[in-house]
Amino acid sequence: MKRCLQPGSLPLALVSFFVFAGCTTEHYRKSADKEAYGVIRQKTPLVKNMDEHFTVEQTNQLSLDGLSAATRVEEFLGPDGEAERGARVISLEQALDIAVRHSRSHQLRKEQLYLQALGLTLDRHRFTPIFSAGAQPGVNVSTQPKVITGLSTNGPVSYIDPNGRLVEDRQVVAGRPSASVSWLLRAGGLLTAAFTTDFTRYLTGDPRTFTSSQLGATLVQPLWRGAGYKVTMENLTQSERNLLYALRDFTQFRKDFSVQVASAYYGVLQNRDAVRNSFLNMQNSRKNAERTRAVRLEMDSRPSTATPGRSRATASRPACPRATTSTCAPRR
Repeated sequence: MKRCLQPGSLPLALVSFFVFAGCTTEHYRKSADKEAYGVIRQKTPLVKNMDEHFTVEQTNQLSLDGLSAATRVEEFLGPDGEAERGARVISLEQALDIAVRHSRSHQLRKEQLYLQALGLTLDRHRFTPIFSAGAQPGVNVSTQPKVITGLSTNGPVSYIDPNGRLVEDRQVVAGRPSASVSWLLRAGGLLTAAFTTDFTRYLTGDPRTFTSSQLGATLVQPLWRGAGYKVTMENLTQSERNLLYALRDFTQFRKDFSVQVASAYYGVLQNRDAVRNSFLNMQNSRKNAERTRAVRLEMDSRPSTATPGRSRATASRPACPRATTSTCAPRR
């Protein structure tokens, strides 16, 4: 029969597993970032206006401490203008910088470019020697009847089982470490080599040790389907082109994105100027109306005076017939 492990060994093993697993994940993340950023920097000179410091890292922390604050409230805003007192004033350059750092659409396009570069690194990695290693350790504890001579028994692991038999523990440590390497050749062949060792040691009784090793290598070369340099390198070549296309698309997206942000920025300024112009036009209209009303009141308050000589001349002038269109000449 088998005996259980000692109490406390299982939690310790789980904690160790999670600690090493976390370190391994962090190592893989840094390695992936290094490879992806490397291929992007490699192809950046081939694309005009591409960002040389490309990164997908984002802090999601927006700080407006370095921006100037508004202290004067415009009259045309009315009572609602008090809401602008103390507000931050953003220039066009600052608006573009904030949009690039915190826009979801811009971050999405950067992540898509990163994934495209990561796919290229995977295709390149397949044509390099890939090493792997592992081990299968194990401890086997079993009980078996103890063979004794005489009436006394020696050994710290001997005891009487519930059936009244004299038994002893038998502890065996075994391990199977292995290491292998595989290499995809550019001609389509796959070369694989592996080295395996079996190790067994008895900890109780006769301290015997058994070891055996194996070394093997295989080469698989397609002769018809999937054979040849062009067929094997087709996926890698397409991945190289796809990354170049993705860089060009990202650069064009940055241009369009900058134009959209600038248009929205100037659109806000245009709406603000439209409100200001409407307010100024309203004030000018009120002033013109008040001026016109004052002139009319002044003209109505003046007395009407007529010239005597001109009245007599007008009275002595004969009236023109209505049917006659010619001008009446004064009587001599």
